[in-house]
Amino acid sequence: MPELRVNFESVENRAGKISATAANFTAAGLESPDSQSTITANQGGQDAFRSAQSIATDFGSAVESAGAAALSTSQAIRQEEERIRQMIIQNMTMPRKEEPILGNDIWTGSGRV
Repeated sequence: MPELRVNFESVENRAGKISATAANFTAAGLESPDSQSTITANQGGQDAFRSAQSIATDFGSAVESAGAAALSTSQAIRQEEERIRQMIIQNMTMPRKEEPILGNDIWTGSGRV
């Protein structure tokens, strides 16, 4: 059976980097050096800028969510791996119950089941 190996430290490190990247996608304010402008396109440009900033912020939120999901998945796998490890250890340390061999009556030894 194929074995799945996960380097949790690497996954968690990368998930942290992904989440940290989200800080770069925040809305910036628009400071117009030309407060005297009467160009009608100026409002359209401001609207486009605000829209782009909203998209950047939404993208940053998505990136942050992706990082959090990767970290959560890593932690869930780690917990499941530990649960399975504990089950194996418990199974190895439990005394074995003798199972009757098919065809032997364990009470009389008569060969009947």
